[in-house]
Amino acid sequence: MQTIPLRTSHARSFLFISLAVSLSACGGDAAGLDEDDVIDREVFIAAYVDLRAAALSTDDGKLTDEARVEVLSRHGASEADVLNFAEYHARNLPFMRVLWDEIEVLLEAKQPMMDDPGDR
Repeated sequence: MQTIPLRTSHARSFLFISLAVSLSACGGDAAGLDEDDVIDREVFIAAYVDLRAAALSTDDGKLTDEARVEVLSRHGASEADVLNFAEYHARNLPFMRVLWDEIEVLLEAKQPMMDDPGDR
């Protein structure tokens, strides 16, 4: 199996969130979401880390729609929940920077497990 360097996947993730931030910045008041409409920070982080880890464990670095739904459902979240979280917090750049730093640390901690073929 080919290992995708975390820095590369993190860069892709950052690019995705940057796009989400840009789009939501054009959308006005956090896309009209209330805080009650947004999943908890911990749920977002856990779901996102598990999504990236699952994707990095595949041969092509991609998840099927079914796999994505399965990972998200383990966290009681949906794709819309993850996107709503990103939209809601998009303008709070210090919050998002700390969030992505934490996600990067968690992914780096999982890297040895993802590289060990005995764990799959």
